[in-house]
Amino acid sequence: MKQLIIYLLLFCHLKSYCVVNVTLVDAMRFAKESSHSLKSAEQRLNSSSKNELSTFLKFGPSVSFSWNDTWDATKKITQEDSTNVGSFKLTQSVSGLWKNYSNFKNSSILNFIANQNFMDAEQKSELLGATSYLNYQLALEQLAISKASLKTSEKNYSDSNTKYIAGDLNKDEFLKIKLQYSKNLQDLSTAENNVIVVKQSMCLVIGISNCDEVTVENLKVEKFLNKVNFHFEDLKSALEKSFKKNTVLLISQAKIEQADLNKSVTLNSYVPDVSVFADYETYFHSPQSINDTKTAGVTLSWNFFDSGSQFFKFLANRSDALAAREDLEANKIDLQKEVIFKYYEFNNYFNTIQIAKNNEETTYETLNLEAIRFENGQISALEYVTAQDNYNSALANLVQTAINFQVSYLTFQTLLGDTPKLE
Repeated sequence: MKQLIIYLLLFCHLKSYCVVNVTLVDAMRFAKESSHSLKSAEQRLNSSSKNELSTFLKFGPSVSFSWNDTWDATKKITQEDSTNVGSFKLTQSVSGLWKNYSNFKNSSILNFIANQNFMDAEQKSELLGATSYLNYQLALEQLAISKASLKTSEKNYSDSNTKYIAGDLNKDEFLKIKLQYSKNLQDLSTAENNVIVVKQSMCLVIGISNCDEVTVENLKVEKFLNKVNFHFEDLKSALEKSFKKNTVLLISQAKIEQADLNKSVTLNSYVPDVSVFADYETYFHSPQSINDTKTAGVTLSWNFFDSGSQFFKFLANRSDALAAREDLEANKIDLQKEVIFKYYEFNNYFNTIQIAKNNEETTYETLNLEAIRFENGQISALEYVTAQDNYNSALANLVQTAINFQVSYLTFQTLLGDTPKLE
């Protein structure tokens, strides 16, 4: 899908008469496909999976084969003087099975951590795509508001200038209107520059180089006035869910398991190594002389004194295990605070969207009334400009609140371990 859009963008750039509309879902998917952090996490996951399989295969016996040809250097080398030895040996470790299990368990934990890091990178890349998209959507709305403000301010300035020249408007009021017009010019320039910067940033995140023909959907504030459109969990359920699915906590729990395993491995280093073997050797002294040797046995080795090295390593591993548990508790507290903050934040944004919408409608009605009073000469031009500014500010606040709600809502979902999406 992304490659098709890139080809279409190239075609549009060459033909210069078409645009491509990117949705929020597109931006999230493209950001995931373009994320180098996600690709790195994916390769690390592939590596850890292969290491896990490698350690699992070590449970089986080892098989070796050797072949030697020797000659007596003091004699003339003939076929009868050569000695050929073929050896086939099968070895199975007994006590080493626990060590192999420990290594396999450790590689499984590392694979689990790599998988969680991959999921975390996936969620963050999607969230980054969403926020960059919403920031561009916000910049476009702010630009539209600035253009509308300037258009109105420009007309007021022109009318006021005519009245000022005719002597129907005092200088103080005229200068205030002129100053407002200059401010709107500056605001428009800032908004236009912001659109360029934010759009380029979005295109970098979603991996589209030809950014000129890319457009986004218009912001539909009405969608955020109905709570049915979104899934609002209660705080208790949200906290329980985050403790079960949040990648940071899951990784912390895995590190505790890994630290406990390292303690056991260190203690087991004092256990003797035991292995059984079976060896079959064939001797070729001459074409007519063949001797076979079959042996089997048990090998025992025990490193019972190491100057206390493994003991202090055990103490170090025990400290690591305690530290891992403290890290988990600290991460739980941090996550709990973040979930609570984001929970009330996005709920507050949702509730204030309706208030912001009411303010926008109220200031719009006030502006219409002030326009009539201004035409009838009941208020000054400056009072009319103030009413226009109040409406533009209310509209800008409504747009900003709607964007803030979306970003906060998506961020909240990632804290719960979910894929961010607007339902």
